[in-house]
Amino acid sequence: MPRIVSALSCRFQPVILVVALVAAIGTIAYAATERASSWRQHEIRIDGSDEEWRGEELPVKGEHFSLGIVNDGEWLYLCLPTKDLGLRTQIGRMGLVVWLDREGGKKRRFGVHFPVPNPPQAGLPRVPRRDGPAAPPQRAEGETDQVPGQDEIGILGPGKNDAQLAPIDEAGGIEARVGLHDDLTVYEVKLPLMHSAEHPFAPNIEPGQMARLEIETAPLRGGPIAPTVFGQPWGAGWGITVGGRGNRPVVFDPIDVTMNIRLARGPRQ
Repeated sequence: MPRIVSALSCRFQPVILVVALVAAIGTIAYAATERASSWRQHEIRIDGSDEEWRGEELPVKGEHFSLGIVNDGEWLYLCLPTKDLGLRTQIGRMGLVVWLDREGGKKRRFGVHFPVPNPPQAGLPRVPRRDGPAAPPQRAEGETDQVPGQDEIGILGPGKNDAQLAPIDEAGGIEARVGLHDDLTVYEVKLPLMHSAEHPFAPNIEPGQMARLEIETAPLRGGPIAPTVFGQPWGAGWGITVGGRGNRPVVFDPIDVTMNIRLARGPRQ
């Protein structure tokens, strides 16, 4: 009997090792999708420049961009700088969708689409503008060009089919800006954390909590929202085609990044 036990142990040792290895790899992969936000230490202007983000931007594994994540007690700030031609083309032609939700659930309840270069002409609710002209967008020093579609922002959620366009200066405090600086594109957005009368569009996430952040090409996934908001279906796996050399087009893969972020609780947290 002892020999049988020994033989079985030897037989299952490789299996145990494989299982342990798979579990370790899974743990490493999961850890790679987590980031910690930094507490805001100074004023951050949403002007399409990353001058105020030095030291906060970290590369995103497997992607051609870096990402800065900062929060305070009221706002979450994101900065996405890139020199990649494909990503710069996607941002300029279609914009990005940023989803911010409480970690743990699969439902998307709060998202923004910005910029909106080709807004739908009809069929989408629009937030009415208050009296008075729109404030001119801030322009960063050295910005050489402007991405179209920055006067409005798409608000997605909380329901599956809820979507509306809002003037960027009437979006409940949400700010966003894309700046072009030679071969660098900088995407910035400022999102409120908690819902209130002043901030009607917010995910209700408090400092110190874990949140799920998704960044994707607009519109990456199909479904009821995509044809309504963007006027055309956009299935996963499609690419953006632009002119290449001769008659050969250049195709860029869409972006689809998901990560969990731990919001900073306070200074030095």
